Amino acid sequence: MPKEVRYLLFSTDELRECLHDYANGHAAAGTDRYDAVQDVSLTQTPEGGAGAHVKLRKQGADEIEERDFVASDLSSALLLFCSKRNIPLAKRAQKSVEIFSDQIALMMTINFPNQGPSINEQTVQYGGAEAQDAQSRVRRQ
Repeated sequence: MPKEVRYLLFSTDELRECLHDYANGHAAAGTDRYDAVQDVSLTQTPEGGAGAHVKLRKQGADEIEERDFVASDLSSALLLFCSKRNIPLAKRAQKSVEIFSDQIALMMTINFPNQGPSINEQTVQYGGAEAQDAQSRVRRQ
C-alpha cells in the first residue's frame, strides 16, 4: 500500500489568524473576546510536541492576556483554518503539528506507523528501524 506524507506550512500571520479565530471561537459565553494576537512564541515540549505561548489583546481594551496552547489546540486551530479556506485534508490521515524553524506545520500521514519522522543532519526519514536499516544497506552497496 502506498504511503503518504503531506506537510502544510503556515506563516506567522496565518498562525496568528488561526489562534485568534480559535481563541474567540472557544470563548465561553459572556467571557472576554480578543481583538488581535500581539505575539506568538512557538515552543517545543520536553516530549517533542509543539506548543505556543500567545499574547492576546482583549476586545475594546488595552489589556493583554497570555495563554499557552498545547499541540491539540494548535491542531484544532489549524484544522479550523483549513476548513474555513476549503483547503482539502484527508479525513483518514493521522494529523500532528511540528515546528519548522519559525513556522508551524500540520503533518498528515496515511499508511504509516504511529511514529514520527527521525531527523538526521539534513535528512528526514519515515518508517522506523526497518526503513532505516534498508536505506543504510542501499547506501553501502
